[in-house]
Amino acid sequence: MINKQQVAIVSSNAGNVNRILGTYLDANIFTTFNQFEEYIAQNPLDVSDVIISGQELPYSTKNIETLINLVNLTYVFIDNKVYYLVTEQGIKDKVDLILEKNNITKVESLLVESFYEETLIDVLKGKVYAQRQTVTEIKTYRIKLSEFNEQAKKLALEANADALFETEEEILSEVSDAQPNLILASSRENSITPVFIHSDSSRIASLWAILKAQYFAVTSKVVLLENDIEFHTMHDTLAKSGIKYDYFDIEDLYKDSYKFIEDLRASKRNIVLVGSIRRLIYDYETIYNILYHNLEYDYDYIIKTGTLLTANPVVKSDIVMESEVPTILRSAENLIYSDKFKYIGLQTNRVLSSALNVLEFRNLLKRLVKANEIDAEVLRLSGITLREGVEIGGLFM
Repeated sequence: MINKQQVAIVSSNAGNVNRILGTYLDANIFTTFNQFEEYIAQNPLDVSDVIISGQELPYSTKNIETLINLVNLTYVFIDNKVYYLVTEQGIKDKVDLILEKNNITKVESLLVESFYEETLIDVLKGKVYAQRQTVTEIKTYRIKLSEFNEQAKKLALEANADALFETEEEILSEVSDAQPNLILASSRENSITPVFIHSDSSRIASLWAILKAQYFAVTSKVVLLENDIEFHTMHDTLAKSGIKYDYFDIEDLYKDSYKFIEDLRASKRNIVLVGSIRRLIYDYETIYNILYHNLEYDYDYIIKTGTLLTANPVVKSDIVMESEVPTILRSAENLIYSDKFKYIGLQTNRVLSSALNVLEFRNLLKRLVKANEIDAEVLRLSGITLREGVEIGGLFM
């Protein structure tokens, strides 16, 4: 049996880690570094890894000294390392210099894109799979890596805390003489790319998401995830559009998570939509993370929507709104500037006299977000279906 890894995480963005990766690891989560220090002052710590976000422990030479001292405490036992997450190369260089000059090998800095949960889960997955492969070699299990990964994904979805990773002999001993229904690993090489769309209007976010999905679907496979639980705007829009797509209901995910993921993988459509026509209340972030981490080699893109307040300024995103003055001004307090953002103004069939052209749209946004330059475009929509031969790829990528 391979036991779950015990890890300690210091991050305010780790709320769903145990829910997503709970089959592989048991994470003790601390939302602040002070909370972590108070815990170890009263309790011995025995874990495989400690992951500390630079958001909760900002870089300073004093704080790096704290990390170094941590691994030498007599009541802290760390099998592998303390991983310190940073988002800037300059900070990583400073941390690495301190560690190198002091011959510290139990602390390592990791350069990440952001401190958000999706990045944290990617880091954890890398450490989990590396550890699992090491243990497999030591124990000389004869299960193929592809089958191991599939089994891990199945167990993660079922969220069975008592599940075991079985050896090949154990698996075969329970199989009849009939040909087993083998689950094959995906043959795709590229991992899934998340696409982020933010708008204070679910209608506008859905329109833009569907347009982007059509553009990507010319050569790729795309997952859309409905964010409007009450009115399921995206599903209604797609259903009326005539666009060919497959629909998967989240209710089926709760009934049989393994079958749900396998059905998604088997879909022949280039566009699939995951939602709930029965207005089932679900946690959007959790469903997104389940799809992202279990379809990463089966689809090329997954499109995620959210409000303007959820936009992460360090992540490439589309900020979408109607290019009308009243709408823009209503969203003004939620607008921020980032060079990672592309600002899109949509003009629908109900164009008003207050609609702005691209120059007016760009100038108004520059004043609102206090930026000298801004990546902004306006697109006039005459329908939801993307016409062939229309060269607007620069807006979508």
